[in-house]
Order: sequence, then structure tokens, then C-alpha cells
Amino acid sequence: MITKIGFPEYKTLVQEIKRDKIEKGSFINKYERTLSAIISWAFIRFMPSLKPNAVSVANVTLMLLVLILPTIFSVADTFQIYLIVFTQFVLFTIGSILDKVDGEIARFKKHFTQAGIYYDLLFHFLYVFSFYLFLGIFFFNLTLNDYFWQFSLLLSFLVTMYKMFGKIRHHIKYKILIENHSSLITDYISRGSRTLSIFRFIDYFFFTQYEWTRIIFLIFIITSIFWPVTISIIYTLFMILLGIITVYRLLFWYPRNALYSEDQL
Repeated sequence: MITKIGFPEYKTLVQEIKRDKIEKGSFINKYERTLSAIISWAFIRFMPSLKPNAVSVANVTLMLLVLILPTIFSVADTFQIYLIVFTQFVLFTIGSILDKVDGEIARFKKHFTQAGIYYDLLFHFLYVFSFYLFLGIFFFNLTLNDYFWQFSLLLSFLVTMYKMFGKIRHHIKYKILIENHSSLITDYISRGSRTLSIFRFIDYFFFTQYEWTRIIFLIFIITSIFWPVTISIIYTLFMILLGIITVYRLLFWYPRNALYSEDQL
């Protein structure tokens, strides 16, 4: 049975809760939100029995495909190397859009599950892990320098850990409250703590807006066609800088600035 609802009405309904975030986001995010609404609306109309969890599982599978793509297809020549990396880039973009689709279907159907939240988090972790690894493997295939995939693997692990700490933060609060230690905590942060502007910019550049980082990576890929050695060096510097920032964030910035103030517990 086809669900009859107009697209403008549907888009308003499923994206109203995200309106402030969408309005403050980049034009790329707005574009992806429009595409996600079109796709989820089509699912609602023509596949009304589709569950949001099915979309989430498909998205997780998509990220696994990104990871194994270079191993299941030959990279015997330069053309195949670029074909694979551009395919991975397209899959990342599709994944970013589908990540919004499952939530829109869930909001429309008022169908929320614990498993759905789990699959959504699993996708986010796989996305981040794959995101930095795929370009390192690309440069390894291009240069045959083991350094690229080895360092990218380490970098992917570190960045994924950094992204996980947003979820671990909730566990810290839970543990403090369940063990009734709120009066014993000695390192509450000041609510006035703010990241220095330079670090806010770097954080935005590397972590916050993945649609922008995808554009940067696309530039790396395209320009490497003409200047492979130069772009390999630039990407090496990019990885080193990101590695330093991530370690700093994990060990120093996060515990001092991103946990709880006393009034939050």
C-alpha cells in the first residue's frame, strides 16, 4: 500500500527537529538533507513496510564494502587504483546521505529501537575508521610505500577513539551517578572553558564537518593525478598534523575541557 503524503509536508515533518542544525550547517549538508528527504520520502511512499533498521544495516554494510574494496578488486595499474578510490568516495557520499534517511523514516513512522541506535553508532564508528584509512591505502597503492597504509591505520584508530569519547562521556556521568561519587569528584571543569579559536578551526577542519573533509580528500585524489609525489608529501604532512592534534585531544584537551561541570551532575 502506497503512503500518500506530499514531499514538502513530509520534509518539514521529518526534519523539523533538526531545523536549527540544518540552518547552521554548510550548503553541502543542506544539499544532502534535501537528497535524504527525497530518498526517505520515496521509501515511505513506495516501500511503506521498510524498517529504518534495514537502512542502517545497509549503511554499515556499505562501510564494510569501502574497507574491503581494494582487496577484492585488482589494483594492477593506475587506472584501477583511481577507479577504486573514486568508487570509495562515492560510497562515502551515499553513506553520509543514508545516515540521515534511517532517522527520517524512524521519525515519520515513530519507530525507534535500541538496535537502531546501535546500528547508527556502529555506522558512525566505521565511517570515521574507514574515512582516513581509505586515502592512506590509496596513496600506498599509488606509491607502494608501506608507510601510508600503516600510519593511516594508526590514524584511523586514534580518530575513531576520539569520536568514541563523545559516547564514553555519557558512561562517565552514569558511573559517577550510579556510584554516588558526585561529591568526591575533584576535577570538575569550568563551564566557561572554550577552545582557542585556532583549535576550534582545526577541529572543524578535521573532525566536525566531514562533508568538507570529503572535499579536501577529493582534491587530494584529483591533484595526485598530475602531481603524485607532491600530493603524497602534502598528505603525509596532513596525517602528521592530524595525528598530533588527535593525541593532544585524547590525552589532554578532552579530559580538561569536554567532561562535566559540577552543576551538570
